[in-house]
Amino acid sequence: MVLVQVDMVSRESSSGVTTIGVLGTVGGWHCWAPRYGLRHLESLVRGFAPDLLCAGINRARWEGGRLNQFPLEYQECLVEICRELGTIIVPVGDGWLGYTSPLRLALLLGAGAALINSAAADRFHRVWARLSQYSSREDQALVERVLQAVRRDPGRRVLVTVRLERRHAVADWLSQVPDVILVPVCECTSVKGGTR
Repeated sequence: MVLVQVDMVSRESSSGVTTIGVLGTVGGWHCWAPRYGLRHLESLVRGFAPDLLCAGINRARWEGGRLNQFPLEYQECLVEICRELGTIIVPVGDGWLGYTSPLRLALLLGAGAALINSAAADRFHRVWARLSQYSSREDQALVERVLQAVRRDPGRRVLVTVRLERRHAVADWLSQVPDVILVPVCECTSVKGGTR
C-alpha cells in the first residue's frame, strides 16, 4: 500500500503538484545517536532523492561559502550528498536557535529518525513549544521561503531539513498549502531504499 502511495505521488508531481518531505535534524547529536547518525541521515536523503533541498541554513552564510558555520549535518553530510545527487540546495533558514527539545535524549537510548520525525514527536513538540512560550513567526517566515523556492519550480521533489524542534510547525504550515503533498521521509525511504 505504501508503494502505491509513492507511485501516485510521483505521477501527481509531474502535473505541478509538489511533493515535500520535512526531516528534523539534530546537529551534533547525529554523532551520539546510534540510530540517527550521519550515515542514517545520508541514507534517508539518498532514499528520498530530492530535486531540491530546502535547508535550514542562513542564506548570507551559504552565499559567503562559510560552511564551517553550519550545523554538523550540513558540514559533514548534506552538502556533499546534494553534490553527488545533483540536488539543488536552497537556503531557507534564519539562524534561529530556539529551544532544545528533551526528546533528543531518546536518540541516546536508540531512537531513530522514524521516531523523532513521527506524528507522536510532532504532538510532543507542539506541547513543548506552548510550554516554552515559543513564537511560530520564524517558522511562518521559513515556510514562506520554502514556498518561494517551490513556486519557482513546481512539481519537483523537495526535502526540507530543519532543526528537529521546528519540524512539526513547518510540516503543519506546509500541510495547508493546496499544491503540496507532504510525504513522510522515513516511509518513502523504506519503499525506495537506496536505489536512486
